[in-house]
Amino acid sequence: MQNMPPQPPMQPPEYQQGNQQPSFQPPPMQQPGGPPALPVQPAQQAPGAAQWFTFSQVRGHPLVDISTGEKIGEVGDILLDEHRRMVQAFVSKVGLVHLHGPTYVPLANANIGIDAITFQPTAQTEQDSAIFKALPKVSELIGINVLTNIGELIGSVDDARFDQNNGMLLALEIKPEGAGLKQRLLGSANTVLLLSGVISFGPNLIVDANAIAGQ
Repeated sequence: MQNMPPQPPMQPPEYQQGNQQPSFQPPPMQQPGGPPALPVQPAQQAPGAAQWFTFSQVRGHPLVDISTGEKIGEVGDILLDEHRRMVQAFVSKVGLVHLHGPTYVPLANANIGIDAITFQPTAQTEQDSAIFKALPKVSELIGINVLTNIGELIGSVDDARFDQNNGMLLALEIKPEGAGLKQRLLGSANTVLLLSGVISFGPNLIVDANAIAGQ
């Protein structure tokens, strides 16, 4: 499968314009049932050195079993570690059309291409499935309000960006409050907030007002 061409790295400002989506390769992940990985602090990595991919870029990608060539579903979500810092796995869509339960594809087993995600299946125990089910989902972040620590409504989360080398959540794309319909459809109104500016996750995303001062 042809790899997507390399794209320019993210720029260092903590609150910046744009929502370009470059290519990516799968990063390593913590194995289910193993010792918990220590949370990685985004500030420890220079943002300018990172290549990234977005949640919207992979959502809907076919999941194809390498050993049989069979499509087992489509990507419906991405699972994060309990600290919401690292990608752990892809999870297939479920619903009326998808009658079976979700399939979990650990990121370490996945090959992410332009048109599909291929993976090498591995045996999963009930304990593994229980661990995956308990992990937070990226979709739970989409649409929540973004407030500063001084109570100013900035907008809502529209997408998420991840480091292609280690699966770290790098930044959130924010749809500004009051953005017009045309701007929302074109995506030109989105701005990018590095994870280092996030104070806490919850029903509202709380961010440091100093991280966006002067924007």
